[in-house]
Amino acid sequence: MSTPSDAAPRTAPSPARAIAKPSDFNGDGRTDLAVKAQDNTAVRVYSGEPGRLNVKASAVITPRSPGMPRGIREADGFDELVSGDLDHDGYADLALHVRGDEIPDEHNTVVLWGAPSGLTGAASYLQHLPALSAKQRRMTADPDTDVAPDPDVNHTMGLQMGNFDGDQNVDLMRFADDSGPSELFHGPFKRTGAARYVTPTRACGAREGDSLAVLSSANSPGDEPDLGIVTNDEPDARGKQPTLWYPFTEEARSGRRQLPPATAASSGDIDCDGQEDLVLTEGSLRYEGAQPSVPGGQVSVIYGAPEGYGKGRATTHITHDNGTISPFNLDGAQAVGDVTGDGCADVVVTADARRLLLFAGSHTGLRTKAQTVTTQQLGLPAIHDGAPNGFGEPYLSDVDGDRNADLVTGPLREGHGHSVTVVLYGTRNGFDIDTPLLLS
Repeated sequence: MSTPSDAAPRTAPSPARAIAKPSDFNGDGRTDLAVKAQDNTAVRVYSGEPGRLNVKASAVITPRSPGMPRGIREADGFDELVSGDLDHDGYADLALHVRGDEIPDEHNTVVLWGAPSGLTGAASYLQHLPALSAKQRRMTADPDTDVAPDPDVNHTMGLQMGNFDGDQNVDLMRFADDSGPSELFHGPFKRTGAARYVTPTRACGAREGDSLAVLSSANSPGDEPDLGIVTNDEPDARGKQPTLWYPFTEEARSGRRQLPPATAASSGDIDCDGQEDLVLTEGSLRYEGAQPSVPGGQVSVIYGAPEGYGKGRATTHITHDNGTISPFNLDGAQAVGDVTGDGCADVVVTADARRLLLFAGSHTGLRTKAQTVTTQQLGLPAIHDGAPNGFGEPYLSDVDGDRNADLVTGPLREGHGHSVTVVLYGTRNGFDIDTPLLLS
């Protein structure tokens, strides 16, 4: 793997070094980027340089790359990527959900470990612990769950990283399908792939349908984490699909509540009051036969307060009837981050596979006026009929180090198996559409 030639000399971090940026794989203090490519059969890694990304990939990772566990070499590709410093060594790591008919379920999550040279190929399987201690059982949302799920019948549906238990270590949430409980792997991890301990929960999985996100509003050491899972239940007789906030810990189960319908969930401080807010986007096309609650879908913000979500400012709902934008059909994906650099988190959603909508946060809540960015404005080829996903799922991260979140979205398919990842730089006025960075 090549690394930026002008990067500062690197030394091994001390044990007290702060956790790396979510995607700082080589520990140089700059944000690196890992994206799926080649119809999701490979991952390209782009190294951060002063003020920009290196447009030439520093590494291309496939299931057959050196250092990958032998058992995944017949994999078809990668379904999901998440990054964070799992082993608390100062270098971000990359977790991959691997897909393929020949991949056993206990081997479908692989962690690539960061190092001074970046993601060099040192990798291991995520280990599933066979049993739980008494302490771990007390953390379980479901008292009937007293052992780790059987890997032979429990299938990974998604991954998410974050500090979910308030101890300042990065944790990994593994969402399961309806065959068994999902699992929260508590950091720090060993490079064997073993977590400090594992907590299962049926708040998502067998009893509650498809999971959207797991969130924590713990903001500082010593805070009690307000950890919960946003999940979709089965559609009712009218075709409506309830969305639920499900507290993770057994002690907080009475706090379960119904939310506005959603196909994506995130959190961020939208109104700059120091409290995490819950952001939900409902796509215009629901799954499992469910129908959207409003034509075109909607964006909802449930504002946080010391007493909990929804106990303060009134909930914001944005539809194309009350938003100052043209009619849309939301694709159901979103990202939350501070694009404008004013301290308030902003919301990005995709619509009609061809548009990005940026709603700005403010001290009065989420604004309904949106900046609209189209593929045509960026000079991209027209999306051909049948092209899946269009812009793809948006992701916000400060890739140029100016304290404004930048947008990464893709892969946007141009046809004939070719795809391009789009990077839009954030500014005080929104996205800079005059100098997009196209990675292919």
